Amino acid sequence: MRKLLLITLLFAIPVIAAQEDKPLPQESQIKMLKAQREIQAEEAKMTELQKEFDTLKKNLKDLQTYMENECTAAAKKENIDLKKYSCDVDKFTFVPKTSVKEDAKKDEKKPQ
Repeated sequence: MRKLLLITLLFAIPVIAAQEDKPLPQESQIKMLKAQREIQAEEAKMTELQKEFDTLKKNLKDLQTYMENECTAAAKKENIDLKKYSCDVDKFTFVPKTSVKEDAKKDEKKPQ
């Protein structure tokens, strides 16, 4: 029985020793810490850019809503029926609305 215990211990000690954590060399640890700091800095920049993007996106939506409201107000002032006309914001004019069928016909007629 003692021999069995002794043999088991002889095999177990190297296995246990192999399972112990071994630290990386100090030079590698320093390089990895620097890389981690760089990653964190880049993530912070990404967070700031995302906030800026969200703000700009909201501003864009607000401006589009403002343009739509201004178009509606101008149409009301000029007695324009927005069921028949739409705003062309590029030309600053009211243009007749076309039906879906007319748009499809125009697309078919266009040379490719």
